[in-house]
Amino acid sequence: MTDANETKLVTNIFGAPQMEVDMRIIRSHVDRLFRDAPDRYEKRRQNPITGGEWLAGDDPIAPQKRMAHRALFAREWFSFYGPHDAQPLPLSNEEIANRKRGSDSKNAPLSYITSCFAHSLRSHKYDVNSHPSFEDFARGVLAAGYAPAFVREDEALCKRYPPRPLRGLNRGNGWEPLEQHAQTMASYRRSTAR
Repeated sequence: MTDANETKLVTNIFGAPQMEVDMRIIRSHVDRLFRDAPDRYEKRRQNPITGGEWLAGDDPIAPQKRMAHRALFAREWFSFYGPHDAQPLPLSNEEIANRKRGSDSKNAPLSYITSCFAHSLRSHKYDVNSHPSFEDFARGVLAAGYAPAFVREDEALCKRYPPRPLRGLNRGNGWEPLEQHAQTMASYRRSTAR
């Protein structure tokens, strides 16, 4: 039995199933990656999981490791609850950009939505508890009309994820809590009114 401090139970407010993960495994993996990173003696460092940069000696390493823990946890969560044909969850800017470009043209629409989901989740510090599930997110992207035509018009994708509006989805296909979304949209309306 794992210690309660070493286990993380996820209950998503948007109805995603629960999941339990032993965080010791993730922490051990992150510690090893940071310890063995090729830039470990450099002033300018890069988070080996998220790609985030920081300055050794000026910026503490602990926040970088915490973000790496959260990102790997989110990837593990996505491996259970995300679509099997969209694995793994991209974490770094490079992975997200590569997924958005979608090297497999057959899977390009799903790759696009997966990249948007990953970017949105990252902007919420990989908090899978407060972010919509992939299914709700995909349905929202298809309903919002902000995605490229090759995504919106993909019949198989629309059948798999029937479009349904998602409150809080912004024009960049990222999700925001409703209060933040209201501020974003008010700012957008002010900028377009000029």
